[in-house]
Amino acid sequence: MNRITVLGNLCADAERFDVETRNGNSSYVSFFVADYGTPTKKGDPLTLEVHFSKDVALKLLPDLKKGKEVLVDGFLVEKSYVTRAGVPKTKIYASANTVLFTGKNDCEKRETEVA
Repeated sequence: MNRITVLGNLCADAERFDVETRNGNSSYVSFFVADYGTPTKKGDPLTLEVHFSKDVALKLLPDLKKGKEVLVDGFLVEKSYVTRAGVPKTKIYASANTVLFTGKNDCEKRETEVA
């Protein structure tokens, strides 16, 4: 498995989306995090799409607002697909196990883990 931990700010408010699976529908929360790196390595940020599932993700949805700083721990997922125009594409995103509000731009610190 390829574990990743990212500390950054949300680029926009998080959004909910539903995916049809063999066991019915599953709800996910999706958001983008911009990681500006260490203080000595400023430059273009790494912008990463994050998918967060389980019931706890829906509870966090109202708090995942643009500009809030979060720490995301999870793993990378690579999905290949073909566009409607027939062009093959690959998408890489992080599937979050843990989302931690750091307190920056947030009134309270909250940590939520998914088993």
